[in-house]
Amino acid sequence: MEGIHRVSHFDGVLQRDDRSVWRIGPHVDDLTLSPRGWNTGDDKIGTDCQTVMHQPIDFSSRTAHIDNPREIYAALLYMPYKEDQSTGGEFQIHETYADITEVNKNGGREVKEKAGEIVKTIPYKANTLVVFCNNSTRCVHSVSARKDAVLHRRSVNIIAEFNRAARRKMFEVKENRK
Repeated sequence: MEGIHRVSHFDGVLQRDDRSVWRIGPHVDDLTLSPRGWNTGDDKIGTDCQTVMHQPIDFSSRTAHIDNPREIYAALLYMPYKEDQSTGGEFQIHETYADITEVNKNGGREVKEKAGEIVKTIPYKANTLVVFCNNSTRCVHSVSARKDAVLHRRSVNIIAEFNRAARRKMFEVKENRK
């Protein structure tokens, strides 16, 4: 996929560098977009934006996992309530030393002991945008357990994924349904 611009961070301001192009996965010759679930049958990529409200629970709402292999990228915009005093709910990136070859699709593509150690934690705080390219089975991530949660964990989820008509994936993994 061509046309993705490098975004660099400088003094808290995002700036686009139009001279750079990253190839993030399989090339799509006829890049056509539609809202996810609304395609006409031949669109290649579906996009979606969802508001998310997680229940105030004192455990992880999302254990270590990989995302759908058809997903190209994901972005999470955090929107905690100002009065939220809970801790946790942070986005965590795991170091993975080997490709994940098999997952349980019905189990949320959880990877359990294959996750490796947490190497980066992004706090759940207002106006934080986490963006990642889903280009490998090594893109293992999770959400840390919340503590003293009484308010919902709010975020906006923004994604793009190959529609079934594209017959493309960002990576290969065997998906069981257990």
